[in-house]
Amino acid sequence: MEESFQQGKGLAGVDEHQARTWTSWHRWSMLAVIAYAFVAVCRVWEGRHRPVPEGSIVMSCDANAHLLHALFPSRSSGEYVLAWSVFSRSHQAHALRCHYRRQTAGESRQNESTTGVSGLQR
Repeated sequence: MEESFQQGKGLAGVDEHQARTWTSWHRWSMLAVIAYAFVAVCRVWEGRHRPVPEGSIVMSCDANAHLLHALFPSRSSGEYVLAWSVFSRSHQAHALRCHYRRQTAGESRQNESTTGVSGLQR
């Protein structure tokens, strides 16, 4: 079990997500587990349907992942990378504004709870 978890961390990227909330961590983990399960099922299918050549071993999950990366390479154009960069920075700016707005609203509520209606401290 521990070996499978270690492989999942390396192959599927379980350890590459910075979780700030339970929801985001849960979604990322589920995607990583599904990706690792796909590679593991490919390994089992390969072992059952294709005879292992003489003097060889059954393909490992690492070998299957490497093969999939070679068969389906990521081909990002310069235009796509620049568009992603603009989107990412605008999304981060929006998140920062929301964070500051929430922080300011929290401070306002805290100030209201420590002062009375007339503005005098309790």
